[in-house]
Amino acid sequence: ISGKVLSLLTTLGVLALALFLLRRARCPWPIALVLVTLVLATETGLNGTLSLRSDSLSLLLQLAALATVSGRGSRYQDVASGLLAAIAFVAELSAIWAPLAIVVHLLMVDRRRAIRFLTVWVGAAAALTGIVGVMSEGRLFENVFGLAGAGVEGPSALLAAPYRLLRLMTEEALAAAVVLLPFAIAGVVRDVRDRTPSLPSLSLVTCTLVLLVVLTDIGTGWNQLIDLVVVEVLVVGRLAGRLRGAEVDLRNVLVGALVSAGAIGGAM
Repeated sequence: ISGKVLSLLTTLGVLALALFLLRRARCPWPIALVLVTLVLATETGLNGTLSLRSDSLSLLLQLAALATVSGRGSRYQDVASGLLAAIAFVAELSAIWAPLAIVVHLLMVDRRRAIRFLTVWVGAAAALTGIVGVMSEGRLFENVFGLAGAGVEGPSALLAAPYRLLRLMTEEALAAAVVLLPFAIAGVVRDVRDRTPSLPSLSLVTCTLVLLVVLTDIGTGWNQLIDLVVVEVLVVGRLAGRLRGAEVDLRNVLVGALVSAGAIGGAM
């Protein structure tokens, strides 16, 4: 019961923080509420809310790191964001897409901030991992090094990872694949074209790359998709905010979404 309560509370925290980030990106309230609701409309979102084994805790911490670092950019915010990302890494060792996106973003904005964040993140993650390893009398390292690659079927598994991702999206997150993903791709393409890659767009790229590596393990499943679905929501919400501000041509966005939808449908 305690595990299910924790999953429920962390999922509610994820939805609340996602709504906060959407509103910060000037996404209109009705669209923001619909986007957040779509997370629960997916099989992975529903299972993540009700299941004992959910990845929502590491997701919540990574979203908190994104929200912290995207503020005014003070030294304390960079340090706090690095600490949150480090705790997320200890909660789940594959929780690295957010800090990777933050590092790339800060390198484009201010290299000193990037170095500061990276130093805090790596240092705190190493220290916390060592502390947990000592407290567990070495069992943490035995499990990590003994089981991390146990389900990987060799280099061919990486080639099959895109197929596994598409199959999981079809089976466990169809609403996100059909409704969100085409507009998310259009949003990323628009950012690249305007040479203004945002944290949500960078997060979608890094999250997808990390997920493809994770899916080389045959033991992965629906719980790995929750991060991708929520990041899609953030990208689409930012795109809606830009449309509201007349910074993006709606016709080009719709054409890009339709092209992406056609490619996704054909692949399915």
